[in-house]
Amino acid sequence: MTKEMILSLFDRRFQEMDAIQGLTAEQASWQPSKEGYSIWQIVNHLIFWNSRMLNQFQGKAQSETNVDNNATFEMPEETSDAVWQKTIEQIYSVFREMQETVSQLDDSRFDEPAGDERTPLKVVLGEDIVMHDSYHIGQILYIRKLQGITR
Repeated sequence: MTKEMILSLFDRRFQEMDAIQGLTAEQASWQPSKEGYSIWQIVNHLIFWNSRMLNQFQGKAQSETNVDNNATFEMPEETSDAVWQKTIEQIYSVFREMQETVSQLDDSRFDEPAGDERTPLKVVLGEDIVMHDSYHIGQILYIRKLQGITR
């Protein structure tokens, strides 16, 4: 997978995140079941993992090494429309910064191991991050549909 292909997938991911546009805090907070996650929780999960990867690429220290994945699907204490809008701004900011960081990487970096892993960076970016985010964006679209919200 080339840098251009990865950036193209990032562009597509960015476009698909439009699924959160126009939602109210109430709609974003709605859970399909007691065990199911809300759109807001999914977006917070995406923010957590994308920020973590971005920090790794930028050489910043990670705050936690062993993370309980379920804890990344958190809800804020306040669930107002203003707080929801800040969450939307944050996911777009993280996605933009990730895209800018990747676009500035030298092509040779894509075959090198990603961080402490043995997996090449191109696999982590193209398969792990993009596939992970696409899966969760699909969940967001499904939850919208369950609520009767069309695009």
